[in-house]
Amino acid sequence: FSHDCYAEILHKNGALNAAREQLEQATDFYRDMGMDWWLRQTEALRRRIERGALFVWFAPYVEGSPTD
Repeated sequence: FSHDCYAEILHKNGALNAAREQLEQATDFYRDMGMDWWLRQTEALRRRIERGALFVWFAPYVEGSPTD
């Protein structure tokens, strides 16, 4: 979870390469631990960053704020 949040902070600040590195670490960890739900959240976050979308909200709310 902390890797995803840190990646979001980096993404929000425009540090996309550093955000990608955090997501790689998160992906490895979640895959090794069998944490499929978090792995899907990380993959969705990676897709959002790769397509150049603006910061929306912190994971696990990759599609927007829980108050939207």
